[in-house]
Amino acid sequence: MERFARKREIKLDFAELLIWFAAIGTIAIISYMIGKNMLTRWRLGYRLDNLDEDLRGDTSLKIEVITSAPQGSEISTSVPAILLDESE
Repeated sequence: MERFARKREIKLDFAELLIWFAAIGTIAIISYMIGKNMLTRWRLGYRLDNLDEDLRGDTSLKIEVITSAPQGSEISTSVPAILLDESE
């Protein structure tokens, strides 16, 4: 009778097994999302540091403001930027 009782202790019923799979799946999905976000931010920072010209055409990025200025320039919000046509 003891042998049967030991086997019963080890055996998980369906509900417990389902809870374990849900917990492991949730942790895996959250870990994947955090890892992907960190990797994307690292890659973007790396590409910005190396002045990658292909960033403008990258469809996975959303560019809201583009400011082109010489290295060391400062941006002031009180001065309007005027686009100069190089043909003039």
